[in-house]
Amino acid sequence: MAAFIIISIFLIWLAFKWFNKALPFILVGLILLFAILFLIKFWWIFAIIALGAWYYFYSKKKKTNKISKSDSDHLVDPDNKILK
Repeated sequence: MAAFIIISIFLIWLAFKWFNKALPFILVGLILLFAILFLIKFWWIFAIIALGAWYYFYSKKKKTNKISKSDSDHLVDPDNKILK
């Protein structure tokens, strides 16, 4: 991690010295690298969040797909036919 920080500082120094027009791209690249390192180090946090989101949307989908007989009487298509 220390080597990555040293390399990042060196790249920022190079960006200021020679690549003034490319500076935003280099800084965005460094931010993305830090984000990827964070993702690799704390992958289990993102796994828990992803599983929670999947369960939330999956359970929501299951609830919306359940239609009782009394609810089906209110569902009408554009031709005014009751959907079964």
